[in-house]
Amino acid sequence: MVYVADPPLLPEDEAAINAQWETTVDGHAGEKETSMMLAIRPKLVTMEQTPTEPEGMPLERLKALAERGVYTGIWWYADHPTHYRGDGRPATPEKGNRFLEARARALAAAIRLIKQDQETRRLQDEFFAATGHHVGDHP
Repeated sequence: MVYVADPPLLPEDEAAINAQWETTVDGHAGEKETSMMLAIRPKLVTMEQTPTEPEGMPLERLKALAERGVYTGIWWYADHPTHYRGDGRPATPEKGNRFLEARARALAAAIRLIKQDQETRRLQDEFFAATGHHVGDHP
């Protein structure tokens, strides 16, 4: 069985973790990522070089398309030509540790759920039986 897991924070962690963030626009090298890196590999972060606003704010050069749910292969560059999104200046290792610990708890809960899951296998077997194929068959 193949599972893809990107679990949300557990309800008991969500409010406290979300309350610690000072920024509303966040992404690559923003407050969350910078906080995690400060917690994991602080020597890779040079806070003095952290860009200031408005560099990390979306430029919205393709806003009309995005508002209609249309995206192109260049959408990220259109908003973030330096690939920086957000503001990393409020980042701290403490925020990063709290976030990483909460993410670990969420992933552990997801893994426990996956280990207990028997319905996915049953449904997969049912699907392949209905199509006349068996796991491992090749067209």
